[in-house]
Amino acid sequence: MKIYFNNLNGIRFLLAFMVIILHTAAIKQHNGLPNYLSDAPYLYVAGEIAVSLFFTLSGFLITYYLLIEKQKTNTIRLRLFYFKRILRIWPLYFLAIILYWLIVPNLSMGTMLNDLPAQMTGRFVIFDENISWATAFTSYLFFIPQIAVICSGLSNSTLYPAPHLWSIGVEELFYMTIPLVLWKARKTVKTLSTLTVGYYFLPVVFLLLLKISNYKVFVFVLMFISVNSFCCMLLGSLSAYLYIHHSQKIIGYCNKYVAFTACAVFVFMIAKSIFFYWFVRELYCFLFCIIMIYAIENKTVWLENKVISYLGKISYGIYIYHNFAIAIIVYQIKKWSLDTSSLSTRIAVTLTITALTILIATLSYEFFEKRFLKLKSETHATQ
Repeated sequence: MKIYFNNLNGIRFLLAFMVIILHTAAIKQHNGLPNYLSDAPYLYVAGEIAVSLFFTLSGFLITYYLLIEKQKTNTIRLRLFYFKRILRIWPLYFLAIILYWLIVPNLSMGTMLNDLPAQMTGRFVIFDENISWATAFTSYLFFIPQIAVICSGLSNSTLYPAPHLWSIGVEELFYMTIPLVLWKARKTVKTLSTLTVGYYFLPVVFLLLLKISNYKVFVFVLMFISVNSFCCMLLGSLSAYLYIHHSQKIIGYCNKYVAFTACAVFVFMIAKSIFFYWFVRELYCFLFCIIMIYAIENKTVWLENKVISYLGKISYGIYIYHNFAIAIIVYQIKKWSLDTSSLSTRIAVTLTITALTILIATLSYEFFEKRFLKLKSETHATQ
């Protein structure tokens, strides 16, 4: 069985770069600076989808390694899994909280998500005011920053610092539950299929309840279901199961013709800005699963390039630090009243932010994260 997947590190970096493009434009827009969201709305869709694809990729990899372990040992070492996840996620996550909340607390993406309720639930605002600073900070400390983001969106309030950490909270929630599901499941494929289909149609249930009762609590539930994108991750989990247990069939299905068609449909949907938080987003993830399986089985020189592969390896840091880099560059643009209206200048700004983000993430990986990764490797070796 594979222990390394060709191309996936390169794909990780591409997804991180798409997020940088979106957040650069969003923060510039919030600061009244020229940006390309109004001229190229498909970039908004690409950035939003990139996070969902990260979830699918994570679901695939986590489930793959857990199922391989269960196949070899007939069990899953839960404590070892959770300890390794802690070493990989927690140090940088809590460093980010210190950075964004305590050192540069004014760094925020502003009202970027104020339109979230309108896009998802028809302009429902269910809170008169945002949750308190203490409550929001507590939600970050306990790995549920998505609660703070949801409450800000449903009160049309400015977001608290580091709202992009919501996705880390979502992944941690998934990491807590999926090992238990796989450990207990007797018929893994049936369990994963039921959970995926059930989660996909769960919003329909609460939309009907909302329509019938008009209780605003269902708006919060709908937001919670959507933000915690478990269906995207479960699609990755199902792909991992099929790849392990039906490898020849799944590789045959995900041939170059099917993968090319999936890419074409994927690009067409983004170009036409086809996007919704329910149902449509999962279609992107399904297409991505086909592309991902094909990429695993076929060598792609530019994705396997050492530089691109390394950038994928530090993609967690890139995601964590990119808003900090954006804030530094945007501050300089405003301080010196620089003209960034031309397309070439806007591209240069994005590339500068990307380069600064990579520099910070590299330093963090080499001098901070590696200490914990080494401990993680040593722990695995002794088990």
